[in-house]
Amino acid sequence: MFKRITVSLAALLLIISFLSALSACGGDADGVTDNTAEAAEAQAVTETETATEPPEYTPPESDWGGAEITVAAENYGKGNNWIALDYCEMFSEEENGDPLNDAIYKRMRAVEEELNLKISLYGIDRSTDIAKELTKTVSAGEDIIDFGMATTVYLPAILNKKLLIDLKTLPDIDFSHSWWDRNSIAELEILGKLCAVTGDISLYNDYAVITYFFNKRLHESLGLDNLYDLVRSGKWTLDEAMAMCEAAAADLNGNGEPDIEDRFGMLFESNSLRYTAFSCGVRFTKIDSEGVPQLCVNQDLASRVADAFVPFMKDKRVNILANNYTGYNNTFTDLMLPMFQDNRALFYNNQMLVALNLRNMEADFGIVPPPKLEEAQSGYHCPINDSWTTLVVVPVTNTIPEMTGQVIEAMGFYGQQLVKPAFIDTTVRSKALRDEDSSEMMELIFKSRIYDPATFFDFGGINGLFDTVLNRGEGSFASSYAKIETKVQKDIDKTVQELAEG
Repeated sequence: MFKRITVSLAALLLIISFLSALSACGGDADGVTDNTAEAAEAQAVTETETATEPPEYTPPESDWGGAEITVAAENYGKGNNWIALDYCEMFSEEENGDPLNDAIYKRMRAVEEELNLKISLYGIDRSTDIAKELTKTVSAGEDIIDFGMATTVYLPAILNKKLLIDLKTLPDIDFSHSWWDRNSIAELEILGKLCAVTGDISLYNDYAVITYFFNKRLHESLGLDNLYDLVRSGKWTLDEAMAMCEAAAADLNGNGEPDIEDRFGMLFESNSLRYTAFSCGVRFTKIDSEGVPQLCVNQDLASRVADAFVPFMKDKRVNILANNYTGYNNTFTDLMLPMFQDNRALFYNNQMLVALNLRNMEADFGIVPPPKLEEAQSGYHCPINDSWTTLVVVPVTNTIPEMTGQVIEAMGFYGQQLVKPAFIDTTVRSKALRDEDSSEMMELIFKSRIYDPATFFDFGGINGLFDTVLNRGEGSFASSYAKIETKVQKDIDKTVQELAEG
């Protein structure tokens, strides 16, 4: 927010004229100060118009008299492999000194006090999921859940069953506001209806974005180019990343065989091939001007990325691919994280939520977006893990649309003001990243998130396409895609028809 001061041209010219006269004469002949210029300046100030930009968020003039509104959200409790799951993104019982927990609590209380209502949690734990809970409650005609945060993998089940309302019909929500992710709006508004959306209301959406963590101590010891500068200059490319990994790989135990005692360039999973393709500009589908998902696979580009990255992923001398290692309760937290923390891996390609598990890492680490395919690529693209991203949804049984709209909008605003800064500036940066460069990179990553309708709906099993390519090897993308293309299109047509009839 800032003030603009506008001075009338006539007044400005008058001021300049008198100031020039004073500069030349210094006063009148009798030594009495000429106050004419001073008077002119006062007149100009009087004529000045002061315009203040209105705030983006204005609290509604509502008093709900202590009424209750219930939100469904994942609530797993403490003691998870991923520390991120220790937090319920929409609800906290009390402040406990943990910055992220306290930000979640303060947001909840701010909304409750502002609207004079009570927010209650319909917790989703490991025994169920929101699709099952909404199906159960809506089918029974129960308005128990007023709105919820649905993980994207469950979106097809609740959308195709016509369990959701069009969020654009809710009063008091303005999707042009900065706390809504416009990329998600563009890709989720199907046939003109927006039944699910994400933005700063969702902490898990920040968790889900794919990034490159790098071990700063190892990076510096190898004398590699400054990664932050490469990103800023647009020169952070797939070739640069692979070359750095080659430089980092080393047979530390000298047995001539790659094993978990050695040092590696990259730690990743089979999904990393799809993430890499997306970060290099590949897409499965885009929403057209009619609101219909259209296949838009650039097979030449996808083949180029796959042919470059598949051999790299399979090089056991250079990288650790999670799929190749069994016998762990959780390969990521039990094998990969310790290797990264022990300075035996340069990069860890995973989701932003990993940062919470790295807070106590002795060696420092940094963070950069996934690389481009080449310098000429326009910007960085940061895909999301659809098993983590959460979307706001409202069931058709909702009987309090006005209250719901106000709460959702307020939760988005205060999520931007309180929760997101706690995740970036406090929980992550001060405890782990310890450098402004990585915070800058995080902001860039969050602004560069991309969404693809096909990954949410998994049309024709398309999410497994790159797994097939990884197994079959170089030169297999076109043939692998050809085998599923017809089925993918049939699934798109079926989904569009179902939504049109709804």
